[in-house]
Amino acid sequence: MGTIIALLVNYPKLKDQSARIGANGGDAVQVVILIFGAGIFMGLFQGDTELGLSMSDAIAQSLITIIPQQLAGFWGLIVALISAPGTFFISNDGFYFGVMPALCEAGYAYGFTPMQMALASVMGQAFHLLSPLTAFIYLLLRLTDQDLGEWQRAAGKWAAVIFVIFVVCIMATGAIPLYIPQA
Repeated sequence: MGTIIALLVNYPKLKDQSARIGANGGDAVQVVILIFGAGIFMGLFQGDTELGLSMSDAIAQSLITIIPQQLAGFWGLIVALISAPGTFFISNDGFYFGVMPALCEAGYAYGFTPMQMALASVMGQAFHLLSPLTAFIYLLLRLTDQDLGEWQRAAGKWAAVIFVIFVVCIMATGAIPLYIPQA
């Protein structure tokens, strides 16, 4: 309603309104597509199957059976390590809406809280801006006349240092336990 009122007040002619919508519509459409895509992705992972389990539940159960019991107590650290390539190779929406629910459910089975899993999952953000899936990076590289591969190699060293600092700090503060003994 606000958009309609603003268009009517600021651009009384239909031609001017159409020009404004045309000039700014592309950005709005991208956001809408992103939201719908995330919703569909979440629906695929959260929807019930014939057995009464969601895809996310099935993946979590598979992870629980695959992970050796000796590593289960280190699940917080494992999720932090998974988040680095996860947020690099998969979009943030794909990783957080699709992969993280399964990792979180597995972590809950190992004694980790959802908050601890969420904290572990954001450790990989140190690498996310190096991802070729980050659209604005191409604009910045074009404006600075840089090559993506060279930039990734140079910035990757700093991202690795930042990632280690993130993990050490989160473990040192006790926000995520390094190890939870398993029964």
